Amino acid sequence: MKNGLIISDAGPIFSLAIIDRLEVLNSLFDEVYIPKAVWDELARDQNTSIYSIIVEFFNDKVKEISGFNELTFIMDYGESEVVKLYTELQADYLLTREVSSTPREVSCPPREVSSPPREVSSPPR
Repeated sequence: MKNGLIISDAGPIFSLAIIDRLEVLNSLFDEVYIPKAVWDELARDQNTSIYSIIVEFFNDKVKEISGFNELTFIMDYGESEVVKLYTELQADYLLTREVSSTPREVSCPPREVSSPPREVSSPPR
């Protein structure tokens, strides 16, 4: 069973591309998208060994955000578009490596977990 729609930031994509495991996103989620700002970050250096892997995987998975991105005042450009696209598409998951993507002034109370976390296994090689 797949897990709906996920929006990803650049960090996890770089990590998965380096170990040649981007396909795990397709095996775990029905839809995978990135905002244009993340695409620009990923495609910046065409001389890297992972460039072709990233281009092939995300060729049809780039979405433009709509409207004004007010989050750029408190977050950097890529992360702010990830959050904006997550909200616009009403995605199920947001994938980022950032520990704290919110301003330090904002306090986020911990969420209670009603069921134990699910174990995720990687597909066979």
